[in-house]
Order: sequence, then C-alpha cells, then structure tokens
Amino acid sequence: TEIRPDHLFAIGSVGKSFTAIAALQASEAGLLDLHAPVQTYLPWFSVQSSHPPITVHHLLAHSSGLPRGTEFSPDPRSEVFALRDQEVGFAPGKHFWYSDAGYKVLGLVLQAATGKPYADLVREKILEPLEMTNTFAVTTNELRPRMAVGYRDLYDDRPTHSCHPLVQADWVETDSGDGCIV
Repeated sequence: TEIRPDHLFAIGSVGKSFTAIAALQASEAGLLDLHAPVQTYLPWFSVQSSHPPITVHHLLAHSSGLPRGTEFSPDPRSEVFALRDQEVGFAPGKHFWYSDAGYKVLGLVLQAATGKPYADLVREKILEPLEMTNTFAVTTNELRPRMAVGYRDLYDDRPTHSCHPLVQADWVETDSGDGCIV
C-alpha cells in the first residue's frame, strides 16, 4: 500500500520512552515513588520469587527479572496477572533483561498512581504540551484505517534472512505501556 501523508505508524517499543517520561513526571509530582515495590500501586501483582520485591525503578531499568513478554494481549492486565505463575529470572536489580512485560506492569502502575488511564496520561502530560496533535497513546480499531500496514518475517523460529518472505504483522488493539504509540 502506498504511504499517504495522513498515514500513522506504530512506533512499537520506542513508546517505552513515553512511559518512562510519564513515570519520571509522576515521580517529580510526588505521585510515584520509584523505589517502592510494585505492590504499593498494584496490590494484586505477584510473581514467584525468593528475592526482594520488584520496584518501579527495576521496571524502568529493565532489571526486574521479569520475562520478555508477549504481543498478543490487548489488555495488559491479563498478561501481568499471569506473571504470578512465573519465577523471576534473577534478583531484581542484578542484571539487565529487556522486558515488554515489565513495561506493561509499569503502565498499570502509572494508572494506579495517577488515577488516569495510560492513554490520557500520556496525551495530557506529553503529547499535548509538545503539540503532537497527530500522535496517539493508544492503538485502536478506529485508527486502523489511517495506519500503515506493518510486516514481519514469516518465520519466527529462526534468524531473519533476506530470502525469507514477509507477511502482514498481527493487529493488536492496545493501550499498554510497552509500546502502543501511533
């Protein structure tokens, strides 16, 4: 499909920087303690661990020990709730391990700390002040007709190679802190 001037693009994990900015803004406003355990904001959050609790800072720094996560849950709460059945990979703060799941948790923490839906928070605190009027902090079916079609490698079980065909990427409607900005 030829790109039009009004096309929108999903920026994927670059959206994590918006989540981090919102977290730091909430911290500066006294709404979020970066060194508090996640359970301070999400009492229902649980993981299998014999280590000290995961803090907001661990989520921001990709050092929580949480797994990478998935891209197939339109509501981040279901994936975050399912973490209770998983063992953390290491003690929080010990190593870097990129985690989409951790940023989904962080988006939910922000909602709890600020009392605002993630998309509203990012729009009000980041997009509007920067006059980013054609950027949205949510991927919705209403925006889909304006979005450029994404593609991915056909094979997800091996390294990408130029001879592998591309297929249309999966469509997921989402407002999670790990990458929903368009």
